[in-house]
Amino acid sequence: MLKRPKVPMGDLALILYRMHTKTLRIPHHSIYGMWLYIMAMGLLLGCGPKDPTARILKDFEEKFADAQQVHWKDYQGNWEATFQWHGSTYSALYDLDDSWIQTKHQIKLEAAPMLVREVFERHYDVEYLTSVLEVEMPRATYYEFNMDTLDETYRVIYDAHGKFFEREGELYRSLE
Repeated sequence: MLKRPKVPMGDLALILYRMHTKTLRIPHHSIYGMWLYIMAMGLLLGCGPKDPTARILKDFEEKFADAQQVHWKDYQGNWEATFQWHGSTYSALYDLDDSWIQTKHQIKLEAAPMLVREVFERHYDVEYLTSVLEVEMPRATYYEFNMDTLDETYRVIYDAHGKFFEREGELYRSLE
């Protein structure tokens, strides 16, 4: 199965425009030509399925039978459903092969397993914690701790047994 490129659409259109201007015989300096080409490429690239497949919808109904206010959208080439379930907001992600990838929802720190909380609190200052997400995947459950300090925003991920999994983040640079 072909995956969508990880290139912002504006950059993708510009790259494709530059690649095909000779083929289409559109001068590089023609604003009208570039506009026409970008519009055509937008139509071609935007012609994917507008709704999730029947298999995705069936799997979703089986997993989340009581879900309310379900909204589907294309998310980075996958299908994402946001919905209300058991009094919380959830997000479920399916790939284009109709397979469930993950389900996320926000929880309180106290709702994370005690072992996970203890390991997290040993290494990080709870003062900078902005949210905790429980991420259920086919083979495991993870806990995502989102942090925001004066210097950086990052997230720390542990598995359900308190084993460190990953840290992703962005360091803010001082403008001084």
